[in-house]
Amino acid sequence: MRSSVRAGNRITSGWHLLESTRQNYDLNANQNYRICGVNDNGLWRVKETATAFKMRRDARYWKSIKLYPALIDSQKTLLAGERTISENISRSGAVVISSLDENFGDRVKFISEDYNFSGLAVVCNRQIGEDKRATASFTVRRE
Repeated sequence: MRSSVRAGNRITSGWHLLESTRQNYDLNANQNYRICGVNDNGLWRVKETATAFKMRRDARYWKSIKLYPALIDSQKTLLAGERTISENISRSGAVVISSLDENFGDRVKFISEDYNFSGLAVVCNRQIGEDKRATASFTVRRE
């Protein structure tokens, strides 16, 4: 099976896949796949994708960092804020667990006391996961 990370890489013998996925691969070796979770038995769930993997501009680190995102208006007045943690973080933004009522395009002051950092960010996505936990994606603004 072709790996989503680099075209042409094959999954090593230690990876076990459902028979249907293997049969699909045997029919079309150019099919792209992605890992989309873990089954109850601990094996990866693999799903066909329509397009090839696209590399992110910046590496994403799956690290929980204590943060304080503060929702602000155009005059940078605080509207709401909360103490929370990141789900993942990169040079250009972060996904944080959030109960704030952010919407696409909202401005956020992004603060980390542990790393002595603050900056402005924009909400670029908001999702509610299968676990009913809300996350918000922030893109750091470079002003």
